[in-house]
Amino acid sequence: ASDVYKRQSQFHPQYSITGGEIKNHGSGKITIVPKERKVVITVRNNGVPIGKLNFKAKAVPSATFITNLDLKRGITRSQLARVSLKAKAPDEFESLLPRESHYILDEIMVFHSRNGHLISQRKVKGGSRVNLSSIRTNAREGDIIVFEVLKASRKNYKGDCEPAKINNTIISVRVR
Repeated sequence: ASDVYKRQSQFHPQYSITGGEIKNHGSGKITIVPKERKVVITVRNNGVPIGKLNFKAKAVPSATFITNLDLKRGITRSQLARVSLKAKAPDEFESLLPRESHYILDEIMVFHSRNGHLISQRKVKGGSRVNLSSIRTNAREGDIIVFEVLKASRKNYKGDCEPAKINNTIISVRVR
């Protein structure tokens, strides 16, 4: 048993990585943060190479553009005052990496049209609640309101925002 403890005390791993970043937590515990799809980790003990590990990292998934509006039935004019628009992470990604799955809709273009003619358009920046009172005053039954995501981001575990992809960038709804 003392031989095992002696060998453990001689084990001083050093890690190097290509295609990512290492966070060393001491006692041989590390966290790998991939920056590329292909990641190579090299392990050394006291400067002597003891192995390499190659793996492919999964890409960050695209979010889905969702709203609180009833897209099948349409919306009433009063609902235009409290529209909620969000970017939702895939459930699997959110449960596996909750601190990585905060998507943000940075810029949305809102179009109001009637009988195929553009009545107004408005760019909305940031936030999930959109107040379209200015459109509400001119909206009539049968009008179409279109929401188009122009720019989205994702906040990572460090709190940094990076560009994000959205699966469906357009949602349209009819005023009833």
